[in-house]
Amino acid sequence: MSEASDLRTVRAWLGLTQAELAKWLGVSRERVAKAEIEQRPLPFAAWPRLTQLTLGRAAGPAVPPEALAAATAYQAPLRARLRECRYQAARLRQALAVLRARAEPLTQRLAALPGLATALPAGAAGEDRRRWLARLVAEATDGLAAECGPLPQALLAARIAAYEHEAALLEAWPAPAGDQ
Repeated sequence: MSEASDLRTVRAWLGLTQAELAKWLGVSRERVAKAEIEQRPLPFAAWPRLTQLTLGRAAGPAVPPEALAAATAYQAPLRARLRECRYQAARLRQALAVLRARAEPLTQRLAALPGLATALPAGAAGEDRRRWLARLVAEATDGLAAECGPLPQALLAARIAAYEHEAALLEAWPAPAGDQ
């Protein structure tokens, strides 16, 4: 196989332009073009790199250092995002525990309401207690509805699940060959 044939075959196999192959070989694009039409041979220093690509065709793709660097460049941001997802999920789990702790006495207050209402004296004598009880019910109902009840807890649990899911996807993200 001639040098020109090697160059064309390797370029076609890897889908490289003359400029991309030239960068890997450490020569100019013009030098690759002239070598492909057999006007001027490649310098001796480029042959080991071309041989790597040619052998890589039989054994699998050769990975230029630039390509490996580009493939691993996304690893640092992905690891940072993974740490952020884990942190946010942990932070939100703590916030959910606080919501549940705040909801418990409000739920118990509403559960005790029927018993308290039946114990109120009839007529004007129990009017102050009825207002007090109505205020407790309103506070409990409003608190559960808007601040710490089932809906706010479910929304927070959904956010936790989303962060945990994203973290699981990031953990499963394939590492480049150089990182394994």
